[in-house]
Amino acid sequence: MYPPSISCTIKLTTMVNGALGGPNVQRQLRLQVLNLYKTLLYYGRDYPLGYKYFRDRCHKAFVKNRDETDPQQIQKHISRGEFIIKELEALYRLRKYRYLKQRYYPEKLEDDDLAGKIDPKLMLKKFEAKTATTSQQQQQSSTVRSSSTVTESIKEEIKQ
Repeated sequence: MYPPSISCTIKLTTMVNGALGGPNVQRQLRLQVLNLYKTLLYYGRDYPLGYKYFRDRCHKAFVKNRDETDPQQIQKHISRGEFIIKELEALYRLRKYRYLKQRYYPEKLEDDDLAGKIDPKLMLKKFEAKTATTSQQQQQSSTVRSSSTVTESIKEEIKQ
C-alpha cells in the first residue's frame, strides 16, 4: 500500500489560499485535514516509539483543534502537519541510511590514525589511558618487589 499523496494536500492548499470563507472552502479544508490525518497515521506506523504512541499524540493534536473555524488558522495547522510529514520522512530516510551503512561498511578500526584521520581529542584520551595503565602497572610491580624483599628479609632473619 502506498502512502496517501502529499501532493494532493498541497494542491488543495493552493486552491484555498485565495478564498476566505464559504461552505465550499470549509468542505475543501475538511477534506484536506482528513487527508493529512490519514497520511500522518500511515507514516506513524514506523515511528520509533511505536504506532500506538504516535496515534495517541496525533489524535490529541487533532482533537485539540477540532473547533477551529477560521480558514487561515486551519491553513496554518495544515502547513504544520505537512512539515511534520516531511520531518518523519527525513527521520525514516536517516534510519534507513544508518542501517545500510552499518550493514555494508565494516566498523572502524581501533587505530584511526592508520586511516589518515587523526583526532586530537581521541589521541589525547588514548595517551592518558596508556599512561594511566602503565603507572598502575608500575605501582603494582613496585609493591610486588617491596613485598618480595620483605619476605626475603624475614626468611633471612628466621634462618639466623
